[in-house]
Order: sequence, then C-alpha cells, then structure tokens
Amino acid sequence: MFSKRIPHPIFKELIRGLFGYTARIDLLEYRDVQVRIKGRSVQNLEFAQNSLTGLAKNLHRFLEEATEDMYEGYKAIKEGVEAGEFDLEAEGGNLPIINNSNEVWKSISLGSIEFDPEGNLKIRLSFRCPWDIEHDFGMYVTSDKLLECGISV
Repeated sequence: MFSKRIPHPIFKELIRGLFGYTARIDLLEYRDVQVRIKGRSVQNLEFAQNSLTGLAKNLHRFLEEATEDMYEGYKAIKEGVEAGEFDLEAEGGNLPIINNSNEVWKSISLGSIEFDPEGNLKIRLSFRCPWDIEHDFGMYVTSDKLLECGISV
C-alpha cells in the first residue's frame, strides 16, 4: 500500500501518499476544503501548516484584490449565455444573478488548496464557480501576498 493515514491536530483525514499529502480542513467560513501538499517530507507538511496562519489572516484581502477579475469573468459568461453561445443548464451549471462585484463571492466556494513548497513556495487556491464548471477561478498566493489570479490559473 502506498498511502498511510496520519493523525494530525489541524489537517483532517491526513493521508501521506506516493507523491505527497492530502487532507481536508476548515478555513474561515469555508468548510471541508480539500488540501494537497506536494512532496512527502515532513518539512513540506510543516510548510503547509505554517502557511495556514498567514493564509487565514490574509484570505479576505486576497478575495478583495481578486474581486474585479472574478466579476469580469462572470460578466463574460453572462454575455455568452444571453447571446445563446453557452447552455449552462445542459452542462450542469447555472448563472446566479450578480448585480455588482461586491456580490460575486456569495456564489463561489473554495474547492481546494494546494501547497507547493518544493522550489517556488506558492499556494494555489481553487474556487468553484457555478457559471463555469469546466474551469475554476484560481489564485496563486504566498501566505501574505496575492501573486496571480484568474480563470484556470
């Protein structure tokens, strides 16, 4: 067997696999978020655990910084649906009514967090969007800085 469950005080269902760790966590208002940690070393696990403090402290700021990008993506899909270019219902998605950029995050859930401590020390946040089920809205961050964001980043 290539995987092993490991008891952990922060990560729920922590499993060390062949290429790294997987787990679930609750982060602020987001519940049962999937976590992937690249690499099998204890240092990689410690990097993820230490990064969570900064991530929890800065997540709402990251969301504020990315709001306009997310809203522009929503508007582009909405225009395509209204023009008949997309059939979201046939694809299993839906188009919530969002009137301004302040409402965009109400329809989105945090799907996963991926920690990549080997080399670039980045964290990738993946948000699920009901209006674009084929892609996600991604953010690359450090524990204190938004580096990049957009659809399928």
